[in-house]
Amino acid sequence: MNFHRSALLFSLAALTLSAAARAEVMRFHGTIGQRGVTMTLDVKDELVTDAKYKYDNEASELAVSESHLFGATVVLADDDGNNFHLHLQDADGTSVTTFAKTRKLTGTMQREELDLPVKLDLMADSKR
Repeated sequence: MNFHRSALLFSLAALTLSAAARAEVMRFHGTIGQRGVTMTLDVKDELVTDAKYKYDNEASELAVSESHLFGATVVLADDDGNNFHLHLQDADGTSVTTFAKTRKLTGTMQREELDLPVKLDLMADSKR
């Protein structure tokens, strides 16, 4: 009985590690308004499981607390009240509906009266 239980636990652990390994880290660099920024999205099964961004001239990263994918648009929100509406695009700028085909994110960051353009390109060192 202990052998079967151990085998089951081993199988569950292997499945967990396998699922974790399938998560992709996508790093984008570009601009929010005129400021340089790097945005990192952890994507698993077409869901953003973690996201953060950092302005090039600042040391701290800003965590994104909410994310939703609606067709070819991912909506992100941080705790400071910034809302991102980003369109998934391939290298040519054509709209795509999967992160696997995404090479660019374009859209806006909005907060109260603020409405800034966002242009991000997938960095070559992203884990794909």
